Amino acid sequence: PVSGGSTAAVKKCIVQSTIDAFLETQNELRLARQRSIQSVIIQEPQVIGSQHLALPVTPSPGTVLVHQPRSKATNPMDVQDRIRKNAVVRVSTMKDDMEIAKLRLSVFSDFTPEIKLQFQRRSCEVLGHRRMKGATCLVASVNYYNTDLEYESYDESPHNWIVGSVECSTHEFAGTQLGMRRPGGSILYITEVAVAPRARRTGAGTKLLQGIDELARVRKIETVYLHVDVVNTAACKLYEKGGYEILDYDDPIYNEFTTQLNLHDGATKGRNHYMLQKKITKQQTWFEPELLPENNEQGFIGFEVPDLI
Repeated sequence: PVSGGSTAAVKKCIVQSTIDAFLETQNELRLARQRSIQSVIIQEPQVIGSQHLALPVTPSPGTVLVHQPRSKATNPMDVQDRIRKNAVVRVSTMKDDMEIAKLRLSVFSDFTPEIKLQFQRRSCEVLGHRRMKGATCLVASVNYYNTDLEYESYDESPHNWIVGSVECSTHEFAGTQLGMRRPGGSILYITEVAVAPRARRTGAGTKLLQGIDELARVRKIETVYLHVDVVNTAACKLYEKGGYEILDYDDPIYNEFTTQLNLHDGATKGRNHYMLQKKITKQQTWFEPELLPENNEQGFIGFEVPDLI
């Protein structure tokens, strides 16, 4: 028989191995993408979509993109009602990183405090690294004064309880056909969408999508892209309601981009993904293949594709 102490030790070891494997896999994927991009940049610096590596200037950290409505919560002590009526979406700051890490950790359970802290610290490192590459993290947050919370830490700044987060970036397009065919600053990639369990069915996810739309408007983005697991029906419905459409998997441009991110069918433990897009503007700018930089010393020349839908 295994003693209670031994059982706990075994369980801790299993959990530790699981989280280490998860973080190691994520790190390996990002390193592989970075090596792929760097090798192509060295070989063909003008034709790999390096225009998507430019760091964003606006909006600044802390900028509120989706303001809270004027209505007040019917019951201030009802956490979900407070989120529904008072959540805002803003650009995150470095001070938010630990709370974002806690949010991403909330999908797990039975982790010891030591393992949770390790996961959070390593998640903050990854978030900081991606921010250095130009990623912008948006958060849906609520002022939770006088609210009964179970695990969130408390500080005195407004909108300090983070109930949702999403990352918006462009460096994923470098080294891909999609990146070559679209002008710099015209496309955006969405990843790491997360909503706290207690904030689900409160509209927090919808507000995050509204925040993405506003960020795209500020940056004059034409198209937003993302991937979603085909079995995540709730997320698929949310994106469809938010104006996203599933792209043709057989299109070589989208297929190559999906493969570049290692999200092609069966690549991640047998999981499959849809690639979605949302057209923010009616006009969509694409470069004609014969006018790409390798054949055009004057730089990029684009043409406007009218929205026929």
